[in-house]
Amino acid sequence: MAKHDLRSVDALLSGLPTALENAEPFAAVPLFITQMKWLAPDVGISLIERVTARAHPSTWGFTDARLDSWEPSVADGAFEAVRALPTCDARTELLMRMPRRLSPTDNEEVLDQLVSGSFAEMVWDPHTKPFSHTELIHSFVRGLPETLRHQWLKARLARANRGVATELSIRGAVGCLDETTLQGWRSQLEHGEQNGADTPIDFWWIAPMLPVDLRSAALHAIRSQPDPSVRASRLVRFDEELTADERVEVVMTPSFTPKYHLQQVAHHLPHVPAEVRDYWLKRVLAMESEFDRQFCLLWLLPSLQGAARQRAIDEILAYIEEDPSFCASKDRWDLVAAERLKTFLLRLANDPYGWNRDGLILHIWKERSRLLADSCFEALLDEVTGLPGDAQLEIATALTPWLVERTFGAWPLAVSELTVPVSTEAPNALYAIARVLKADDATADGSNTPASDKDSNQLSE
Repeated sequence: MAKHDLRSVDALLSGLPTALENAEPFAAVPLFITQMKWLAPDVGISLIERVTARAHPSTWGFTDARLDSWEPSVADGAFEAVRALPTCDARTELLMRMPRRLSPTDNEEVLDQLVSGSFAEMVWDPHTKPFSHTELIHSFVRGLPETLRHQWLKARLARANRGVATELSIRGAVGCLDETTLQGWRSQLEHGEQNGADTPIDFWWIAPMLPVDLRSAALHAIRSQPDPSVRASRLVRFDEELTADERVEVVMTPSFTPKYHLQQVAHHLPHVPAEVRDYWLKRVLAMESEFDRQFCLLWLLPSLQGAARQRAIDEILAYIEEDPSFCASKDRWDLVAAERLKTFLLRLANDPYGWNRDGLILHIWKERSRLLADSCFEALLDEVTGLPGDAQLEIATALTPWLVERTFGAWPLAVSELTVPVSTEAPNALYAIARVLKADDATADGSNTPASDKDSNQLSE
């Protein structure tokens, strides 16, 4: 490294070859891919050739957005490497992540894989958790010509549980919610009203997403429901159509556990009287589970004001003093005072999840001062050499934007000269979850919620 680089940066770099030798592929390859946007074309092309020759394609991580930030010749080399792959799940996934670069022939090839079911929406093995491709598939299909979208839709609905909600969800996700289908549902609702028949329960879940006339008819039917709990459960997904009293009824009539209920009514909370929010705050603060308490507070917080808001913040901060991570998929490091961030970052240095630490690094880099970032990241580098290899690689990847600036651009070139490890078999993309489970087995957690339980809550949201 150049003479102006920090000694701690040099120490980090010197430890990477050893870390790479036995690294999880999904910890190693992102380090190289992250450097591409700062590399000159010749260096970038060389690195792409080495990554695509040595690393399993499931680890490449190419996307349209990522390739857009690279030199055009480097991006072209990456895309051609994908097209040169034999037909396999990794090739199909990579092509779906680069839809703007695909030809009509490419689109039809990917569609064939989806229609035939060769590329699965949900993958269970070899992962320790189910891995869903649903959002990726829907995003890809939305961009297809109408005839190809309907071809996929026909095959997908043939495999689905054909409830109204399921069909609407699938059609809406890919832009195939046509008038003929809506008219069929409209007739179903009207027929049920005229004959006193019960409308299928899943219809009420999707009613707020329908066109105005059908939505109004559904709302009229719901308001006629005499059972308050049933009425509230069907009103919960509406928004501006509800009266002030109906919002209160929905918020005060939980049909689920408090955790799930507060998620469902979050869009109503800012519109109900303060005493209603205060009721829920008191109820949440009385929860025995610290994890559940923080989870619910994070959903309540955006609607709280004044002393109630500060009470919730104090409770959230007290929780992360014990366990520096956020649940409910809501990182709120913005609530933490600047002088506390370094302490939390160092405590998370070897966090088995990894994403807790990396989320804090991203927050500090994007939202806090450069002076604070320098202080926090230099302290983290002082700890890196004593960490497991995968953690070293993850930290090096997360710190890359800062390291580029700190080393005046020398960091990406130095990383590009390292040896890309070989991975011939499909690795576990969820290796961090396996690491969490191993940590649970190795030590007694001592908290109310084991790490693996917190993981289960986060992945299911």
